[in-house]
Amino acid sequence: MNRPFGRGGTIVVLWCLITFLVAGCADQDAGDEERRDEVERPSPAEGPARCLDCDTDSDLVPVESPDWSVGDWWEWRIQGGGYDFRVTTVVAGSEAGSTLIGIADRPSDLLAPWFHVPPVGRVDPSTLGYEAHDLDMRLLAFPLWDGKEWTGAIEGDPVTFVANRTDPDGPFTIEGEYDSGGTAVRLGYDPDARMLNEIALYYGGSSAWSEATLVAWGSDSEEPWVVPDLDDLFLGGAWLPRDPLETTTIAVADDVEHILFGCETGGSIGAHHAVLQGPDGGRTICPGEDAWTAAGRTTFVVAVPAQPGSWALSLTAAGDGYVSVEMAAMGFIPVV
Repeated sequence: MNRPFGRGGTIVVLWCLITFLVAGCADQDAGDEERRDEVERPSPAEGPARCLDCDTDSDLVPVESPDWSVGDWWEWRIQGGGYDFRVTTVVAGSEAGSTLIGIADRPSDLLAPWFHVPPVGRVDPSTLGYEAHDLDMRLLAFPLWDGKEWTGAIEGDPVTFVANRTDPDGPFTIEGEYDSGGTAVRLGYDPDARMLNEIALYYGGSSAWSEATLVAWGSDSEEPWVVPDLDDLFLGGAWLPRDPLETTTIAVADDVEHILFGCETGGSIGAHHAVLQGPDGGRTICPGEDAWTAAGRTTFVVAVPAQPGSWALSLTAAGDGYVSVEMAAMGFIPVV
């Protein structure tokens, strides 16, 4: 008697079908692996690699350089040497490929360039680079993506930067290391703000010498501003066993608006100070009444209204201590 086609036949057919599907999937997986091996994965410096297992490539889209408009502004918190104050920077215009970024015309804001943060003056939008002591502060290298590496500079010294981005819609964190070792700077970049959201200058130390943190931003600023342009007048100091320096005479031109005068002192016994005297005999003593002490050092910074003529600077470091001075002529870049 012939056996009707039933459960036994079904099992045979299903077994054949399963065997066929498994073999097919295995071949497909092998093909995928071969295709993945063939994908060209550029180095971090060349571009982001495509993620074959991701549902979206939104986290791999490079972030281009910011497109700023006159009136865009950013408010910062500046910290360094015990100082803690706010400064507002504003897009003022452009000049020969650079964006002119000014600061609010307030006494406290004028102190910010002494701390070398945030970017002000002539700023390169492709790197957010500017100058400190007439040396390059070359920070970014647009476009940015997670894992990108590039070479920039902090006060002219080569620095290797690496960008990280854990949230595809969030900011970047960026580490900058000297080629010889040690942290040069730590940065953050926020695409929504179209600006760095953190700049912490370490200069190879274990803690930040100065840092700027972004706290707010917007557009269409109507606040009065100026675009600072700094030229160093004096960089140096007196340390034991060196005798106090002789008085230094410094010529100040008539296009200088302010003298940015700052010093750092340290030591437990003795006299450690600097005195700046103007053509009219007026004296500014550093450190002054508004000095701040932090991490074993006392810092004092002031923007002194400039007078054209000869200025005299004297430094004293007697006893167990030192005094270091940075002084710059601050003019204002005209904006047309």
